[in-house]
Amino acid sequence: MLHFNQSNGMPVDNIKCIYEDKTGNLWIGTGGGGLVKYTNQAFTYYDNLQGLNEKDIFAINADKKGNIWVGTSLHGLYKYDGKTVTTFPTITAETRCIFTDSKGNVWIGNNQGLSIYNGSTFTPYKNKEVKNVRAIFEDSNGIIYIGTRGNRVFVDNGKTVVQLDESIGLTNDNVYSFIEDKNGYIWMGTAMVYTFTIMKKLSNI
Repeated sequence: MLHFNQSNGMPVDNIKCIYEDKTGNLWIGTGGGGLVKYTNQAFTYYDNLQGLNEKDIFAINADKKGNIWVGTSLHGLYKYDGKTVTTFPTITAETRCIFTDSKGNVWIGNNQGLSIYNGSTFTPYKNKEVKNVRAIFEDSNGIIYIGTRGNRVFVDNGKTVVQLDESIGLTNDNVYSFIEDKNGYIWMGTAMVYTFTIMKKLSNI
């Protein structure tokens, strides 16, 4: 196991998120040190990148074209194509999670709710009850899961949105992560860990 901190390359010791792109680069979002890339056993620092005016990075993801999307604490959302930074004045809220689905849409989750970028425009999410978004995930069936702080989980199958609650055993209101195992079970990370199968529990949506 390797341990990276300020003594051997990291600008700060506070790490908020890590994302691996399709070429194997690790993009690291820090609290106070900006955006960092680790590749070929070396760090590249983007704290002085023109247009990226944020030291607190909460979310990183890439779209189908390889653009790096960065969610920040105070200045919303940025897109970096390897040369230039694009800002989005309409997305100003603290951006906590970014996810690219199988169709190439980029989902942006923040405290105000959820927006979906189709390559040209942002569209507010259809369910206005979805707020304080902390995690977005798509399973092998194309079903989207949205984890929130304080409002549990919303499941979107493309036609209907269902909110999961204690009826499936979910007793924690805060959901921060998802993963699907090889058997098709969806694992949710909260203060505790939950697992369920979408086919059995949500067969009616």
